[in-house]
Amino acid sequence: MRAVVTGGAGYIGSGLVYLLRLNGWDVEAVDSRGGVGVTEARVQEFTPQLKPDVVFHLAAESNIEIVERIPTVVDDDMAAAEAVLEWGARRIVFTSSSAVYAEHSLPVTEESPVGPMSRYAVGKLACEKILDGAVILRLFNVIGDGNRSRDDERNSHLIPALRSKSFTLNGNDWDTPDGTTIRSWVDVEAVHAALLRGVRLRPDVYNVGGTILSTLSVVQLWERLHAPVKINPGPRRRGDVERILGDDSKLQALGWNRGRSIDQVISQL
Repeated sequence: MRAVVTGGAGYIGSGLVYLLRLNGWDVEAVDSRGGVGVTEARVQEFTPQLKPDVVFHLAAESNIEIVERIPTVVDDDMAAAEAVLEWGARRIVFTSSSAVYAEHSLPVTEESPVGPMSRYAVGKLACEKILDGAVILRLFNVIGDGNRSRDDERNSHLIPALRSKSFTLNGNDWDTPDGTTIRSWVDVEAVHAALLRGVRLRPDVYNVGGTILSTLSVVQLWERLHAPVKINPGPRRRGDVERILGDDSKLQALGWNRGRSIDQVISQL
């Protein structure tokens, strides 16, 4: 099988490329930042050497603050989605985001109303519409050590911040038990498994959720298993919601599972 992985040097993409090659796939990886075994190029300027059977489209700016500050980032993401369609793959698996949902205190299903509250989420929903007919995975908060490039500085995810022993907590005055946002946390290895399963799924939207915990609870779990962290109070980020809880029963009914517990994920870092 031939695959193209966009965002192939990123937090999720680098691990996916590794797994695909380990399992005998012929993989072309592309990323605007380049990397070992990864072509340095913008997706909309890249042409695969051979027509792919599958495109795993992961390329996007994941730092919400950058997306909010630079409006053209969303235009670039939409252009990349349109370029992916032109490659003529039999199957496209796209990583969208739980951010597309309206704020909701109950677990959201794939049928829950969408209501993007940030430019990042608006962009993800726009790409979903462009990639109509793809397998769309709406990821919740991904956690774990999936970055095969080992370049932690290039992603804005939680684990690198905790490893640095200094963490900025964006908002501690939410209407939640401990004042911090509540999220569904999903193991990055379970995300890889969902992406691989996506090759066999019928085109549709699927939630990829996980364990429901507050952000502060995750930080405290890290401290219990590893080392103290300096918590720096910060302002709420534009577009953040108080809580977003995921119902992933649709994907679980098709054989996917959440894999390791959050305790196991963090203890093995």
